[in-house]
Amino acid sequence: MADAKRRKTGDQGPGHSWLLLTQFAGWLLIIAAACILGLARPQATTIADRIYQTVPRQGWNMGLIRHIGPVLVAAIGCTLLGLLIYALGLRRGRISFPVSLILTGLLAAAGLVAFLRYTPGF
Repeated sequence: MADAKRRKTGDQGPGHSWLLLTQFAGWLLIIAAACILGLARPQATTIADRIYQTVPRQGWNMGLIRHIGPVLVAAIGCTLLGLLIYALGLRRGRISFPVSLILTGLLAAAGLVAFLRYTPGF
């Protein structure tokens, strides 16, 4: 019983807190990139556009699109920092494997590859 309590309190060290912080920051940056992509998309035609005979924006907002790359690079940076913290905490055996951090890194890398592939001018 005492060993279980000691193990549980061992995860509350500064390494665990920094690992959670990098996981949270990585997911926040992935969500920010998705929101930027959603705002930059061409507008869809609605019933109000047809009634008032307005023309919605037809092209992508490239001013917003260019901000996705740095956001995804920052998410990859958070992933690498979190993996470094995990590697340092692994020596002590106190930190569990960060699946969420790996998933964040894979999503950010895939998004960055798609961004570089499909954005003109890069």
